[in-house]
Amino acid sequence: MAYYITNNRAEAEAYNTAVTAAHGHSGSTVRWANVIEHPNGNQFAIMAAAAVESPMQLVDSLSEDWTPQTPV
Repeated sequence: MAYYITNNRAEAEAYNTAVTAAHGHSGSTVRWANVIEHPNGNQFAIMAAAAVESPMQLVDSLSEDWTPQTPV
C-alpha cells in the first residue's frame, strides 16, 4: 500500500480532504484515511489514492520505524 509522507500534518489533512471530495464520500464515510504520526513526532503519512496526486513524498510502504516496537 502506497503512502504520502510529509513533515506537515496540515498538508496530510488537506490531502485527505481532497481525496474525500474526489471520491464523493459523504454520509457515514467522511474521511479517506487517518493521518499516521511517526513515533518521532516529526513526520506524518497518509494512504495514497490513485485519483489524487500530491507533491508529498510517495513511498510504496511505510518502513518498520513507523510502527512502535513493543519490548520483549
